[in-house]
Amino acid sequence: MMTKKTTILKLDERGYGFAQDENNNSLIIPYSLPGEKVEIEKNQDHWHLKKLIQSSPHRITPPCPYYEACGGCVLQHMSPVAYTEYKMRRLSQALERYGLREVSMDPIVVLGPHLRRRAIFHALRTATETLIGYYQLGSHHLVDIAHCLLLRFDINDLIIPLKQLLGQILKPKEKADILLTSTKTGIDFLLKIKGNKAIDLSDIEGLKTFAYDNNLARLSFANDQEEWPIITLKSPQIEFDSCGVEASADGFLQTSTGADQILSSLVVKELPATHKRIADLFCGRGTFSIPLSKVGRVDAYEMDGKALKALTQAAKLHNLSLQTYTRNLFSDPLTPDQLEPYQTVVLNPPRQGAAAQSKILAQSKVSHIVMVSCNPDSFARDAALLQKGGYHLKKLSPLDQFLWSPHVEIVAHLIR
Repeated sequence: MMTKKTTILKLDERGYGFAQDENNNSLIIPYSLPGEKVEIEKNQDHWHLKKLIQSSPHRITPPCPYYEACGGCVLQHMSPVAYTEYKMRRLSQALERYGLREVSMDPIVVLGPHLRRRAIFHALRTATETLIGYYQLGSHHLVDIAHCLLLRFDINDLIIPLKQLLGQILKPKEKADILLTSTKTGIDFLLKIKGNKAIDLSDIEGLKTFAYDNNLARLSFANDQEEWPIITLKSPQIEFDSCGVEASADGFLQTSTGADQILSSLVVKELPATHKRIADLFCGRGTFSIPLSKVGRVDAYEMDGKALKALTQAAKLHNLSLQTYTRNLFSDPLTPDQLEPYQTVVLNPPRQGAAAQSKILAQSKVSHIVMVSCNPDSFARDAALLQKGGYHLKKLSPLDQFLWSPHVEIVAHLIR
């Protein structure tokens, strides 16, 4: 293997160390820190940290025993001060790249461990054991775990019994994915087995027993062709502003109930009292639509049919001032005429952002836009589009709900 010595210059947008060789070629080295002198080796076109020659004063001992084996976290080796500075710098650099300067920013709020309510585990039955965990960084090697510091305790408590269950269901070399969402009424559990395997009666009985023994809300099974519930003991319910909404194991949610509450507060508290017509774009299951419906009339737009159905049912059940609409806002964004009734628009797209809708919003007469984003780069791009249309970025509030990762959540208010 090729080895060399170098000095880490900075961390990139993925949280990986960045260096350059004598020919100014880029070297990307995970699990390193700025200023560190390191010996690195190349394996399958990727550089790896082989030896620390001189470590950074900001290096700490990672709290997780699977760190560097599991690919789930990349920044556990950073001191808290360096960690928060990196996240704020990551956000500032994205803004500067798109010409957004002198933006008022709140200090970042960092959420702690054992809060995440959703997990996707991968499983593999070998000849001798059943492995459950996450893939190693940049590989298909499955790292077997007994717990995860990010996850709620009720999800962690399932890992060991889950290994026993899958040891009975999976055949040697067979793989599965397990999707778990912790809800107020219990865990929603989806077992997805690769291929077109049908599940036999004895396995169904084993899954039902597992659901009872572990107090699950619902347990479902899927293969590559179809999905169906094995047993529903309770409807899996999450709450937004005290309103229950049905969840699903494979549906999008913010990472925790604490994140829901902080983000909703940041969205609602800057809302002008006179704004009573609101559009919530990429509304999901109603994280913002439901609290916003307590202060005005909300039209909620979403392309995820399961999420929109759950929100529609909740709106009827709780008699909310909220109407839902199925719409693909990537290919069919709201037009200036369709935006005309709204005084406030909330925009909460996936990681790729909402460039098409932002371009049209920039041409609209909407006076107040709230942008919520988990990607500083797509956020800055879209905010710059709005700024060119005459909007002013009034305030930006970062939230670190993605602990030990390079990601950061953003809530921003833009006004005309």
